[in-house]
Amino acid sequence: AALVEEAAAAAESLEDQARNLVQAVSRFRLVPAAGAASAASLDFDGVIQAHMGWKHKLRNYLAGEGEALDPAVVSRDDKCVLGCWIHGEGKRYAGDTGFVQLRSKHADFHRCAGAVIRAKQAGDSTGAERLLLNDFSILSDETIQEIRRLKQSQAAGQSSVSTAQPVPLERERMVGPAKTMKLAKLGAPLPKVKRHASNLAEADWEEF
Repeated sequence: AALVEEAAAAAESLEDQARNLVQAVSRFRLVPAAGAASAASLDFDGVIQAHMGWKHKLRNYLAGEGEALDPAVVSRDDKCVLGCWIHGEGKRYAGDTGFVQLRSKHADFHRCAGAVIRAKQAGDSTGAERLLLNDFSILSDETIQEIRRLKQSQAAGQSSVSTAQPVPLERERMVGPAKTMKLAKLGAPLPKVKRHASNLAEADWEEF
C-alpha cells in the first residue's frame, strides 16, 4: 500500500512537471524558415541515374534486345518521373532560369529518343545509330548537367535559409526576476574555444 501511494505521488509530481514544461514551452514559437515549404521533393540522384540509363536502353533496342519501346510515349517529356515533376510540382520554379533550361533540354532529350526509335522502326538502322551516338548523346549529357545544376541551386538555396529559431512571446507575463534572467540567458552567446587550442576536445572553455 505504501509503494502504491509513493507511485501515485510520483505520478502526480511528474504530471505537474509536465504541465509546467508545456506552459514554459508555449511561450515560444517557431518561425518557419522562408522558402522551406518550397523545397523540391524530387529525387535528383534517381532521375539522373534514370536518364543516364537511356543510352543503354536505346542501344539494346537498336541491337534487337531489351524492352519494346513506343516512340509516341518515349517522345513525351511528361511521362517519366522528372517530366511529371517538371509539369507538376516543379512549376513553382518557372521563374528560375535553371528550371527553364532543364525543361527545354529534357523535352529535346525525349524527342530525340523517340526519333531514334522511329528511325529504327523505319528500317534506317544507320540513321538511328547516328542519332544515338551524336544528337542524343549530346542532349543526354546536357540534360544531366541541367539536373545537376538545379540540384546544386536547390541545395544552395536551402543552406542559405536560416533554420527556425525560437522566439520568446509575451515575455512580460513571466513572473519574477529569476525567470526573466533565465529567459535572457537563452539568447546568450555560446562559449568560445580558445584559438590557440591544439585539441578541441582538450580545449579550455572561456567563461561568458
